[in-house]
Amino acid sequence: MKSKNIYFISLLTYFSIITVFITQVVIVRLLDISDYGVYAVIAAIISIIEAPLVTRGSELVLRIAGEKWNNGQREDAVAVINYVKKSERKMFWLVFSVLVVVSFVFFQFFDIDPLYLAILSFSIPMQVGFGGYKSFLTITNNVNLQSVIEVFYALFAFIAVYVGLTFFDIKGLLCALVISVVAKTQVSKLFYKKQLIKYSIDPEFSKIYDVDQVDFRKRSFNSMFRMFSQNSILQADIIILGMMQKPELVAVYKVGKSLAGLPTKVSIPVWKYLYPSLVKSVNLQDSKLTNSVIKKGSLIVALLFCFIYIGGWFVGEKMIQILYGTEYGDSYSIFLLLLIGYGAFYAVNGWFRIWVALIDEIFIGSIYYLVTLIFVIFVTLIFGSNLIILSTAISILMVVMVLFSYFFGLKMKEN
Repeated sequence: MKSKNIYFISLLTYFSIITVFITQVVIVRLLDISDYGVYAVIAAIISIIEAPLVTRGSELVLRIAGEKWNNGQREDAVAVINYVKKSERKMFWLVFSVLVVVSFVFFQFFDIDPLYLAILSFSIPMQVGFGGYKSFLTITNNVNLQSVIEVFYALFAFIAVYVGLTFFDIKGLLCALVISVVAKTQVSKLFYKKQLIKYSIDPEFSKIYDVDQVDFRKRSFNSMFRMFSQNSILQADIIILGMMQKPELVAVYKVGKSLAGLPTKVSIPVWKYLYPSLVKSVNLQDSKLTNSVIKKGSLIVALLFCFIYIGGWFVGEKMIQILYGTEYGDSYSIFLLLLIGYGAFYAVNGWFRIWVALIDEIFIGSIYYLVTLIFVIFVTLIFGSNLIILSTAISILMVVMVLFSYFFGLKMKEN
């Protein structure tokens, strides 16, 4: 990847991150604190289910269609994408239907309008094909187009969310998010078809490839299981707190936790830049090069983390009150505590997520994240009545798991 492209992609990535951050601030400011707490729980539930489904399609296309494309079997590669879309269409609508039924049965026991989950659930079937379109751009070396789509989605969502909240409150917000997802998927489809035309393939090509069902299902399960565990680590505490605490307290915790994710977002271009080198080192089984890449990335991200933490320590409290309002003042302590754990687990340790997806023993990553998830659930159930103690316990847990991953990774690379 040329350095000019890296700078361009990094610039677009940071622009998207900033736009999404501003959108989140707008949501907090325009919703009252109770409604924001409810929204946080609804969004967490959808995120846990949505991310594995979309990522499944993306990884299947990247691996199966990517292999065929690189071998010159271009029409077969497109046929694989068509097959993945067909499987998604059935699965996504089924999941949507189940969520709607569950929301009206389950939420009657809590102070949450079941219609909220039903509305946001609609975003799942509206993403049929998106993972495949996105991965196809990677296969054809159009990562820059992915970044353009991310910028478009961020800007569209910002405008839609602002309009929805201004005129229709929380239901307007949920509808705006669904509409934004529809726009993102359709724009991705447009870029996908343009690439097909570029390679002299009929954009309406409808052949469906007869894939190896055993291998397809195995890959599907591994992808969904790993992503479910990874994403649940981020969302499980919010959902549990939503069942245990008042929405106002959930809102305060959510703001602190969202800000604690800043190092993760800042580290994305770093690990994206080092990704080709890490892939090369693993494929060559060059443990020396692997260690060098990991140390380089971890050191850069650790320095960025230190700057963010120092800045958060001195100006974080005032900035939270200015951006979100005085009622979120207690989010400051939660932010500083969770910043340590999440900064270490998702930013400094960002290499591990890439590495476990490349090594032959891919199930190791799934087990690692599942164990972490179980501990997060356990800690939240025990300490959920006190947000400060909960934040401290989760940070300690994350740091311990990071130390384990470095120790474990070192042993694996030696073998």
